[in-house]
Amino acid sequence: MYKKKVTTLGLSIWFACAFFYALEYFVRSSTGALLDGFTEEPYNLTLAATAMFSSSFYWSYIISQIPAGILVDKFGIKRVMIVSSAIFSVAMLIATLAHNESMLLTYRVLAGFGGGFAILCAIKAIAIWLPNRLFPAFTGLTQFVLYVGATLSAAPLVFLARHLSISQIMALIFIISVILLLVSIFIIRVHPDYSKQNMQNEQKTSSLKDIVTVFKNKQIWFNGLYCFTIYGTTVLFADLWGIKYLQLTGFSQANAGYCTSLIFIGVAISSPIWGAIASIFDGEKKFLLITPIFGFFIVTYLLFFNTSFPVAVILCILFGAVQAVHVLNYSALRNTVSATQIATGLAVVNMFLPLSGGILQPATGALITHLKQSHETLYAFQSTLIIIPILMILSFVIALFIKDSNN
Repeated sequence: MYKKKVTTLGLSIWFACAFFYALEYFVRSSTGALLDGFTEEPYNLTLAATAMFSSSFYWSYIISQIPAGILVDKFGIKRVMIVSSAIFSVAMLIATLAHNESMLLTYRVLAGFGGGFAILCAIKAIAIWLPNRLFPAFTGLTQFVLYVGATLSAAPLVFLARHLSISQIMALIFIISVILLLVSIFIIRVHPDYSKQNMQNEQKTSSLKDIVTVFKNKQIWFNGLYCFTIYGTTVLFADLWGIKYLQLTGFSQANAGYCTSLIFIGVAISSPIWGAIASIFDGEKKFLLITPIFGFFIVTYLLFFNTSFPVAVILCILFGAVQAVHVLNYSALRNTVSATQIATGLAVVNMFLPLSGGILQPATGALITHLKQSHETLYAFQSTLIIIPILMILSFVIALFIKDSNN
């Protein structure tokens, strides 16, 4: 009964969760646009320190994924949204008051942990509040809302940072997060047909045996590593270093922010297109193989040869389109794990996305800081960001070992 038609309440609950997903991604990706501010008073951070505190978001996000699925299933969307948005609000309050590295680190850890529940709540809301036939459409809409938040964390945030301090920007996000908390308390409801008895009768899919089987499946590791490498390209460029790097090559801060925004727009537009193409051609492997080859030339030209803003606009959209191919790793899993293990398999693959940020951001930050001691800043960035085309090559190599879902 509760899934036969779309209701205003169901849409409202889904949107609240999807909005939380977009908000946490906005915060996750905001460091790149605010990078210059963190190197000035009152923070005075080095690039290495900035990369380190930025990456802490990803590590706490990863940790939150371990219990998140169990907690959402056990306690429902309402309770989890209240607690997670409250944690997120506390994080933003700390960010508003922060004046040193330890406070910034605390804010990122709490924001990553609280925000890690958003995507699961959004998917759960679709599953129990909306008709089954709309599940793919609203899953796609959730991704679209996510990348709206990501896009706002680039050029629009650069513009906002011209007029407001980092503390004032964080205060605005804190107010928004408190409003989200109030929505979770007063608008989100426990579904009347989704009782404790129903939850207890659901098939259990996360037994120890299933988890062990999933971890022994080589295909899951190949899918995850592919996500790590190709998603890692935008974790480095769009999320953190892109705006600063493009400024060093002669772009204005506004144009640099605009370009990185277009990477997210490219991802948002291309994700459903890749899914449709893979469905038409009944397979993912050929696209997982071909795309990083194009990606290698796109990012190499963008990073080391291009000085034209119009060309950079096109390249950044294509950059996003290339990264978006990682979504095919989810459908490639369909026939490599059993139906009772698919959720666990997807969770393992999905964890490689934030893992790329947790590893690559501090590593590149440390390398840039080291190279700056004896070289020009532009040289330090160029020497470090050569890892981006290398990650494209690694994606191609990993794709050689991935099986199609139709095999």
